[in-house]
Amino acid sequence: MTLLEELLLFKKNIRDLKTGKLLGELPETLLKQLCLAERPVRYVRTPIPRKAILKAERHLNTRDAVYASRKVRSDTADRKAHELAEVRDRLEQTHGNAPHQAIADAANAEGLRTSRGNLWGPAGVRRLLKRLEEVDGDEETLAARAKASLRKRDQV
Repeated sequence: MTLLEELLLFKKNIRDLKTGKLLGELPETLLKQLCLAERPVRYVRTPIPRKAILKAERHLNTRDAVYASRKVRSDTADRKAHELAEVRDRLEQTHGNAPHQAIADAANAEGLRTSRGNLWGPAGVRRLLKRLEEVDGDEETLAARAKASLRKRDQV
C-alpha cells in the first residue's frame, strides 16, 4: 500500500491547514505533491464530533457514576477493614492489647497495603477499625448512606 493510499483512508479526518479543505476534497495532483514533498507539509486530523447530551441526562449519568464510585470505594474499605481486623485479632491473641502502630507494622510486614498501595500508618488503621465497628454495629453501610443522601439531595 502506498503512502497516498494510506492517507486516503483518512480523507474525511485530515484537513489541509492552508486551504481548510479535507484531504478527500483536494485535487489528485496536490495529493501526489503531498506524498513527494521535500519540505514538511502541515496537516491535522480533525476530531469526530461527539453526540450532544442533554444537561439532565448528563446529571443523571454523573449521579450514577458518583454512586457507583462510592459503592466500590466503600466495598474496598470494608474489605481492607476486615483484613486489618484479622491482623489485630492475631496480635491480641499473642500480645494482648495491640496499639494501632503495632497493627500497622504487622500489616506492612505481611504485605498488606492501603487501597492506594501505600504502607499502613496508625491513623489509617484507627479509621478503618472504627469503620468496622460502625458497620458491624449498624447494618447500614457507607454505600447505603451515600445512596440515601443522593436521594435526599435529588428530592430537594
